[in-house]
Amino acid sequence: MVLEEMLKEEREEGKAEGKAEALIKFIKKTWSVSDVMEERIINEKDSNTLDRWFDLALESVSFEDFQKKCKAKHIM
Repeated sequence: MVLEEMLKEEREEGKAEGKAEALIKFIKKTWSVSDVMEERIINEKDSNTLDRWFDLALESVSFEDFQKKCKAKHIM
């Protein structure tokens, strides 16, 4: 049981890392991202939060707009 939980956690962490990398790549290609924000995204381990950030990034017209939307939804 413990081993199964450990493997599940590792899979979730790997999934979150991949999502964080994709989000940073999108933001860098579309706008620019500060080192602080990049670090914040990389350190996020919750897959659902990363999904919400990605959705907001797709809906945003600028990096500042993205940050405002995240703050308004209390997810950053």
